[in-house]
Amino acid sequence: MAITSTANDGVEKGIVLHGARAYITINGDPVGYVQSLTGGEEYQMEPIEVLDALPVSEFVPVAYRVTLSAALVMLSGVSYKEQNLFSTVSNVLQAEGLELVVVDNVSDQPIITFSGVKGQATNFTITKAQVTLNNVTFVARTAKDHRNEI
Repeated sequence: MAITSTANDGVEKGIVLHGARAYITINGDPVGYVQSLTGGEEYQMEPIEVLDALPVSEFVPVAYRVTLSAALVMLSGVSYKEQNLFSTVSNVLQAEGLELVVVDNVSDQPIITFSGVKGQATNFTITKAQVTLNNVTFVARTAKDHRNEI
């Protein structure tokens, strides 16, 4: 019997997200020369282990964490602190966090919105005959999808 349909038949065409279709903003301002953005959400699940049972009885969520990292081309004369990618020492204690949004540049709609974003670490290496990238890691309080759900 010939296969006449696949699991992909119902998938809408033309909506695949890729690097040329996305850009990021911080507090509403586009961030240029971003080479990559990696993000993730996780629940810390605590196992409930009880007497008289070898298997775990259940897992209880005890924490929610959001992490991000970005690789950006370093520009001469432009500080990553000026771009709000990393707080100055004098502001790090007061900073409430930023809003980082991944935007679909075809529809100009948010794909995912990270709130309470703070730079956690930054590093770079300047190497002969290579473009210098600044790698920044972030933490965030929440991540909302395009439906505005956390």
